[in-house]
Amino acid sequence: LKYPITLRELSDEEGGGYLATIPALGEMTFIADGSTAAEALQSLDDLRQELLPELVARGVAIPEPKNAADEAEKYSGSLMLRVSRRLHGQLVAAAKRNGISLNKFAAELMASGLGERSAVESLRSEVQEALAELRKQNVA
Repeated sequence: LKYPITLRELSDEEGGGYLATIPALGEMTFIADGSTAAEALQSLDDLRQELLPELVARGVAIPEPKNAADEAEKYSGSLMLRVSRRLHGQLVAAAKRNGISLNKFAAELMASGLGERSAVESLRSEVQEALAELRKQNVA
């Protein structure tokens, strides 16, 4: 069975190399690393071939791989998200500073942060800028 695999380069602080996982089967269960991307992928495939039959023998339910096209059809592309009024205002202000709509700004933040910490850092920076601006307005 073929499952989607995630592969990411590890930082020097993490020991370097590459990390490969099969999220659909449990990112902390199906995880392998290697000094190259090919090594990490090969190690993950070896683990998958060894561990899946063992899990099946124990009676563990293994999900079937999902077809990305079938999965995408389930979603409309519309997302309703509730946030505090204050955060809403801060996001609107950040979007204006960037010269884009709130919808585009939020979508770009989420896309850039998917699997990365950069969106959180970016949002934190935007929120800090917005808070600083609010403080200036309250002082004036």
